Parts: sequence; structure tokens; C-alpha cells
Amino acid sequence: MAEPREELEAWANGRFGDRPEEWSGLAEPGPIQIFGLPIALLSGFAITKMGFLAQILWYFVTVPLHETGHAVGSWLGSGFAFPIGAFLPMAGLTVMSDHRSASFGAAILLGLAALGAFAWNRRSGALILVSAALVFLWFRWTFVETDEEWRRFSIWAGMGGELFLSTFLVLLSFYDLPKILHWDFFRIFALFYGAFGFVSSATRWLRIRAGTERMPMGSFLTGGPDAAGDVERLVSAHGWTAARITRSYLDLAAVCAILIVAHWLHALSRRLRTSQR
Repeated sequence: MAEPREELEAWANGRFGDRPEEWSGLAEPGPIQIFGLPIALLSGFAITKMGFLAQILWYFVTVPLHETGHAVGSWLGSGFAFPIGAFLPMAGLTVMSDHRSASFGAAILLGLAALGAFAWNRRSGALILVSAALVFLWFRWTFVETDEEWRRFSIWAGMGGELFLSTFLVLLSFYDLPKILHWDFFRIFALFYGAFGFVSSATRWLRIRAGTERMPMGSFLTGGPDAAGDVERLVSAHGWTAARITRSYLDLAAVCAILIVAHWLHALSRRLRTSQR
């Protein structure tokens, strides 16, 4: 099989390099999956109690996940969005269009098709699943849901992205990806980055439900209650209550936690079966 550098050169020259003979899927369970996940989750929880360090990581983990979540919600409905806060966390802003665009939707579909073609060529089961799921969601939010439902989802997907994008990174650490992506190197970073993002957001909503923390009102730019905040827009423009908002994110956190635990238990089971042979 070609080395990553050789694969990059092949792609640059219009070739696809050596196609793997076998499909890749779940990674062989190792220390990163078995021990890394509990350590990452516990470390993330400990950091949330550390004040200044928690605030620093909130800027560089939670804010990018939040703004990317807004953008993903908009993209899935064929709406233009650029998550400035994903690249400049201190900006805390995503530029989003209020209207769908047929040309931008076509560009999104073309990008997903390219991802699927790359996954097929590299025989990556994980990327095939990701591209198929994204095409399904794109079709739903572009053609099935109304404009109002799509706008509401784009707003909701900000704090939702803190959960589903962080979970995506954690789950991805359990899979093998094409060598050209250098995933063996980035896997551990994705695991710890995602684990902190998930724990930080999930525990915040648990505290909100318990009444020990206030609902995150207002926007990042003002630092206080204003009409541009996600919560304010969900309430004023879409008629949601604080209880419904809290419940929706806790339900999402529960689904994400189940997926994370299921992957870890499956990896642990495979590891134990291998060790007994």
C-alpha cells in the first residue's frame, strides 16, 4: 500500500494511488479506545471544574463546535453559512443566510458526492457511512422540512453542535480512516477534543435542569441577554419554552452518550475476545 506522501503526490497528479484491497471500518481496539476514552472523559470533567483552564478550553473547543454546528445546520438545508468562530474563537460568530440557495445546495451535494467517491476509492466504511448519512440529512432539510423548520434547526444546531460534533469526533476515534488523512496521528487529539466538548456541554445542561446554572441567554458578542441569542430566537421566533429547549439538548446528550458507551463496550468486548484466543 502506498505511503501517505505517495498518495498525496498521486492525487496532486490526478491519480488515485493504490486502492486498498480490503475495506476498513472499526479500528482494532487498542489503548486509545480502551483506556483513552475513560481518561479523556474524566479529564474533561475535571477540567470543567478548573475555572480559568475551563474558560480557555471553552473558547478553543466549545465555541468552534458551537459555530460549526450553526453552519452545519444551515448547510444541510442548502443555506450559505461561514463559521468565523470556528477559525477565530474570540469572534464567536457564524454568518448565515436566511434563505436557501439552489446553487449552494448543488455545491453541497457535489461536495458530499466527492466525499463518497473518495471513501469508495479508499474503501473506507466509516466515511461511506458519514457521506450517506449527510446526503440523507441534506435531502431531509432541503426538500422535506419547511423553511421555518430549517431556520429553527440552524439556530438549535449551535448548542446542538457542541454535543453532536464532539460526539462525532469521539466516535471517529474508534474507526480507521484512509492513510492519506494521517488519522493514526490525529486520532488521539480528536478523542480528547471531542470528549471535553461533550462533557462540558452535557454537564452544563444537567446543571441547568437542576437549577444550579442559568440558561445561556444572549449572544457571544454582547455577553448578555439580547434578541440575537440562540435561546431568545428559539423562544421569540419559534415559540419554544425554556423547558423544551433544555429537554431537547438533554435528549440529544443522552443519545450521544449511548453511542459513545456502545462503541466503547463493543471495543472492550472485541479486545477481551482477542486476548482469550
